[in-house]
Order: sequence, then structure tokens, then C-alpha cells
Amino acid sequence: MERQQQIQLEEEIKQKQLANEQLQQSLQNFEQLQQQQQQLQQQQQQQQQPPPQQKENKKEKWYKKLKF
Repeated sequence: MERQQQIQLEEEIKQKQLANEQLQQSLQNFEQLQQQQQQLQQQQQQQQQPPPQQKENKKEKWYKKLKF
């Protein structure tokens, strides 16, 4: 009887370790997604407030389109 209980406990431990690994993997994926989202938000903010040079470049492109 004790042997069977020990086997059951070992199985439970294995399953819990597996579940734990999956949770850690999910957490890592989640953290990566959060970082990507932050980077995207930073890029969008930079695009919303471009330095003056970028604005001039956009105007030049716009004028070039007009000439054609």
C-alpha cells in the first residue's frame, strides 16, 4: 500500500512540475509580449512627435508628388 502511495505522489509531483514549467513558459511569453507592446507604444509616440527634419522630409515628398 505504501509503495502505491509513493508512486502516486511521485506522479503528482511530476504533473505539478510540468504544470509549473508550462506556467513559467506562459509567463515568459506574456512578459515578452508586454515588452513588445511597450516598444510599439514608444515607436508610435516617436512617430506622433517627429523631429523637425522628418517633417521637412515629408513635405519634400509631398512637393515631389505635386510636381509629377
